[in-house]
Amino acid sequence: MPIGQFAYASHSNRFMACAALDGQPFAVVGVPFDGAVTNRPGARFGPQAVRAASLMLCDGIHPHFDVSPAAHLGDALDLRLPNAAPLPELRRAIEAQAAALMARHHCVFLGGDHSVTLALLRAARARHGQALACVHFDAHCDTWSDHFGEPSGHGTWT
Repeated sequence: MPIGQFAYASHSNRFMACAALDGQPFAVVGVPFDGAVTNRPGARFGPQAVRAASLMLCDGIHPHFDVSPAAHLGDALDLRLPNAAPLPELRRAIEAQAAALMARHHCVFLGGDHSVTLALLRAARARHGQALACVHFDAHCDTWSDHFGEPSGHGTWT
């Protein structure tokens, strides 16, 4: 394994044990970054934790409707992010990789602190135009208008 790739060594599980992304219309994508947090790092482990939990869904077949997304779903694993880059550079890397995936797939992005949202929204806007909707799940109430002067950090909505 080349130096600098160690952070991507634990990708043995995929969401619901689905296939690797290869032409499926829907993609699950990890964004393992929490370098903008000030107190509780750990969001970088979110994508792998969601994937691990998804394995408990067994076959993914809905118990009432008898349907499964598995045939239409591929796991793109995690974005390759610069480990010690300033936030603007990191956002450019996220935006470029997300845009490339969005050009071919409908994507669900997992993990990362709030600072990754802006880059994902920029990629989505470039692809789909100005009218966007965002579903953002969060486990705590740290939503301010700015975070120590940064208007788009982990403690803000964007």
